[in-house]
This record gives sequence, structure tokens and C-alpha cells, in this order.
Amino acid sequence: MSQNEVEVIIILGPHRSGTSLFAKFVSCYGYEFTENLIPKNKYNQKGYFEDKDIIDFNEKLLKSVNFTWNKNQFIDNKLQNSKIITDVNLDLAKKLIRNKLFQNNKIILKDPRFSILINFWKKVFSEIQVRTKYICLLRNPIEVSLSMLRRDTTSITYGLCLWSIYILEIIKNCNYNNFLFISLNTFQNNPEKTKEILNKYLSKKLEKDEFEKYLSDFYSKDLFSTRLNENILENEILINKEFRNIYQSLLSLVDDYNEDNLFKVKQKLDEVRNNLDLNKNFELLDWEYEKILSDNKTNDGKYNEKIKQFEIEKSKSLRIIQNADKSIKEESRILTTQQKRIERDHEELKNKLTEFEDYKS
Repeated sequence: MSQNEVEVIIILGPHRSGTSLFAKFVSCYGYEFTENLIPKNKYNQKGYFEDKDIIDFNEKLLKSVNFTWNKNQFIDNKLQNSKIITDVNLDLAKKLIRNKLFQNNKIILKDPRFSILINFWKKVFSEIQVRTKYICLLRNPIEVSLSMLRRDTTSITYGLCLWSIYILEIIKNCNYNNFLFISLNTFQNNPEKTKEILNKYLSKKLEKDEFEKYLSDFYSKDLFSTRLNENILENEILINKEFRNIYQSLLSLVDDYNEDNLFKVKQKLDEVRNNLDLNKNFELLDWEYEKILSDNKTNDGKYNEKIKQFEIEKSKSLRIIQNADKSIKEESRILTTQQKRIERDHEELKNKLTEFEDYKS
């Protein structure tokens, strides 16, 4: 296939931002998901649309710098350059993407980890020279934090911390020509406006039949158990000015996306990021991250015990199957031997009857 035929859409945004809902919407433009998707669960009953191979690779990259997707820090630039953006990792990533493009030449890739590893992946896509477009979904950070609280039992403050890390990493590394910011609130309240924006950005029109199927079989406002009035952001008890500035600055890009405005927002949010770093705001939440790690180890231990028990049961089942297979083969051998004996006896009797007939005649 020619490079012009190949196109990759990257869906960006923090966890619990509605990216699954939006990724499915983007598929109505003729893009395909890859084949090795993680299964849906009680936290996302419609599906995540995230490729397990991509997730595993991103996890490996984060682990190489002692990071996890929910760590309350920015990844240090020196660590990224020395441990993540290496020739070996780049070659592995390029091979992975080429394998995904072998299945379909117009694909959607979605994993929230792309947001904090975007510097690495931009280099990957640049080197394989395929047309790549990034779409970042913006959801009210309080809604994101409440959703994380329900799923992961993290505090509102911790959720806001993670949300800002992901968002600030995106804005730091975005380019005007192939980035787009979409408000989840706008998408939910005015899908026609979102369609017009995407028609222009993707240079194609929505496939009507696919969109109608999306609305009837997939989309529902009930998918979001918490929808807050945007005015909640003005409540300084719930959200401090830094988080509010981040969200409102990015919403301005949704309403007026042009190169000058993007430059201004990047400058403003770079200052916010530096302030957060200098004031060590996120370090105040180290205790919560340590608790998350501890809880994960406990859960991983329980999970590993279940896996161990499963392997024991699987081994037992395999032995039963193997023994049954041996018994079947032995029975088959006996039946085959008996059949041959019967056929031989039948042939002997037939010969004797022929001899007898000859004798009579």
C-alpha cells in the first residue's frame, strides 16, 4: 500500500475522559479498530477500544523509568531521552505499528498512556511517515476525578493531579496542523457541531449508516453517571486556580482553534506546569501514590493466586484429557484389530463358500 493510503488516528486524553465513547464515534468516518482489543468490563460496559499489544508496550516504556500510568509526577525529560526514546524502543514501536497497519490501513489507536508518552510516539509516527492525526478529548476535570474515585478509590485531588499531568503533557507536545481539541460537553450537547469540526479536520464526511447504528446501539448519555454544571469550576473549595486555568485555557482552543491562540495557550500552560513543579504541588500526594502501589500489590497477589489456582486446575484438566485421549486411542486400536479379524474371518468364510459351491457343481 502507498503511504498516502495509510492513516492513523490517535485518541488522547486522561483516563475516564469519555475517550471510548468518542473513539467509537470517530470509527463512523471509516476508520477501523485493531483486532487485539481488551474486553469490556463493569467500568466500561461498551468497550475500551484499546489494543492490548499497545497497552503492554506502553506499560513497558513506563516501567523502564519506574513509572506507572497513575504516578503523580511528570516524566523527566532526561529520563525520556535516555530510557524511553531509544533506538531499540523506536524500532520495536515501528514494527508494532506496521503490524497493526497490515490488518487495516486506516486505524484508530486509543490508550490514555499515549498522552504521557506522546513525545515518544510522535517520533515513531514521524519516522514511519504515515499520516497521523491526534484528537484530544476534554472532560470537566471534576467529573474525571469523581469517575476515578468510583473506580480506583482515589481522592478528588489525586484525580485532578493525574488529569493535569496528562493534559499538560499533551499541550506541551502538540502541533497545530495535526492536533484537535474536542470538548466532551460539546459533543454530548451539540453532536452536529462536533460532526462539522471533524468533517473539516479529517477531510471526510460521516458515514450516515454507521452513525445511525452508533446512536441506536452504542451512544447514551447514561454512560456518564456524573455530569456537572461547568460553573462548578468556579468553586475554589473543590478546585484550585491552577487546575481551573488549565481546563479553561484548553476550552478556548475548542472554541477558537488557530495557530496564534494555540501558541498563547501553550505559553500560559507551560508557566502553569513550571509553577506546579517548582511548588512541588504533586509531591504532597506521594502518600496516596504509595497507598495505591500497596493496594495494587495486594490485588496483584490475589490475582496471581487466582492465576496459580487456574494453572493447577488447567493442568488437572489437561491430564484428564490426555488420559481420555490415550483411552480413546487404545479403544480405537482394539476396535481396528477386531475389525481386521472380522474382515479376515469374513474373507476366509467367503472363500470356503466359493470352494463349496465349486465342489457342488
